[in-house]
Amino acid sequence: KEKNGVSVSAYEAACVSDAGSTAASLLFYSQNGLFTAITHEGSLDDMDAGMDICDKLADKLLQSKIASAPIRKTPAAPLGGSSVNDNAASPPPQGSLRSKDPMSDASLITAAELEKFLAPDLTLKDGITKIDAASGVAYSWQSGSLSGRAEQQKLGDPAGFDGQVSKYLARIKDGCTGTFAAQPGLKKEQTG
Repeated sequence: KEKNGVSVSAYEAACVSDAGSTAASLLFYSQNGLFTAITHEGSLDDMDAGMDICDKLADKLLQSKIASAPIRKTPAAPLGGSSVNDNAASPPPQGSLRSKDPMSDASLITAAELEKFLAPDLTLKDGITKIDAASGVAYSWQSGSLSGRAEQQKLGDPAGFDGQVSKYLARIKDGCTGTFAAQPGLKKEQTG
């Protein structure tokens, strides 16, 4: 069981059907009792652009100093990973903690914090819009030919990160009317 750990995992997914095909890059992030999913969806031709954004955002999340702990990198699949720079100063957009208990007072991300995090890696058309979420918060945006979405909620058990990732992927698969495939990209953890 991790305590105050950071987990980052990326996937690429595709839904191919006669009605139309889509591709998505998915970035999952967990820290301080919060689980975040950031996705970029577009046509199959947009897969590379989506994964480039995903890789940049994953690097950004891992470049911040979090408890000065070592980072464990575990390749999840033959897809490319990314480098880690322990000297970067800007923290990831996981809200703030006002207590030592990561679940007691974790703040969910605001639209302004998300927009600051996404810049300069994305050019947002018309900014970020808050959308309905079953739990936690959710936002959407448009960047070029890609549609973006971020969802964040409290994670009851930090060890449940992989379970949350599986639930998110299952939800996307359920929305696919054709053939669905998902492949992991990178998986990195930093424990504190």
